[in-house]
Amino acid sequence: MGLGPKLTLVSTPPLDYKYGVEFVRANINASLRQEQTGGGYKNRLEPIYLPETQSTSAGEADLIEYGLKWSPVKAYAKTFKNGVGPSTNWHLDVEYLLRDGEEMPDNGVPFTALLTISDHKKEAPVFNDVRQMLQSVGVETADIKTAARILARI
Repeated sequence: MGLGPKLTLVSTPPLDYKYGVEFVRANINASLRQEQTGGGYKNRLEPIYLPETQSTSAGEADLIEYGLKWSPVKAYAKTFKNGVGPSTNWHLDVEYLLRDGEEMPDNGVPFTALLTISDHKKEAPVFNDVRQMLQSVGVETADIKTAARILARI
């Protein structure tokens, strides 16, 4: 089974329009890191909007245009066709960068991280496997119930 993790990050950074194009005052980034043999963690996802010819070490202008630096919405992804790495220990890290002279708001910067783990062939029962694993280590899960009202209009 190959996995295709996707990470979407949405934040509500402080805004100050007196700074013109630099009105977003905090940049929030996320990474999905895997533990490596000998210690340390390696980031396994890449920004999906960064051109393939670029790397995450691209210049500031390219990171702003393609890597969505200073954007409140970011997306990262990667497909691992045969699994990846030496470990099953993963960390979801969220980091911030403030503009020069900016202080972190007392309540922090609100964000939501949505991690999607799927089988790229759409065959394996990834949802049930991950849910069972999470429940086995004490994570409470609950289904999201939706309700729809259909109204006839004449």
